[in-house]
Amino acid sequence: MIMLDFTTKMPTYKLCYFNSRGLAEMIRLIFAEANVEYEDHRLSDWVELKPKMPFNTVPVLYVDGLALGNSRAIMRYLSKEFGINKGTPFELAKIDSWFEYIMETATKLHPLYSEPDKEYKASVVAKVEKEFQGKLQKLEELVNTNGGPYVFGKVN
Repeated sequence: MIMLDFTTKMPTYKLCYFNSRGLAEMIRLIFAEANVEYEDHRLSDWVELKPKMPFNTVPVLYVDGLALGNSRAIMRYLSKEFGINKGTPFELAKIDSWFEYIMETATKLHPLYSEPDKEYKASVVAKVEKEFQGKLQKLEELVNTNGGPYVFGKVN
């Protein structure tokens, strides 16, 4: 259970992303897990807003009006901020390495969002799904090596 200190003012959070799951979905799940309210701003005026975004990309999280870009940086920040990121520095680094291992494959799908050629799109998706399955099998082997069912074995 996450304990919040209400003697200090909670920051306000505004998440900006397209009207889809994509890179912002894990961020939304972190807010849900922490039971923290935030504004989920779905962009409709991307052409106008793009130059105003850090790195000209989304998602962007505004914390008390200050912008933070890059989905993975946002996830790590919120996990630390809400006390979800628990473990030794090595355990946290290991979780990061597993996450990056999966994201290497997932990011191959990003260029497909605007791909008009349906056959090409289907072939890339099939290739990425096969690669993804291989990576998930590898991760499952690692979990089993640790005594499963979790990344670091059994919970006491």
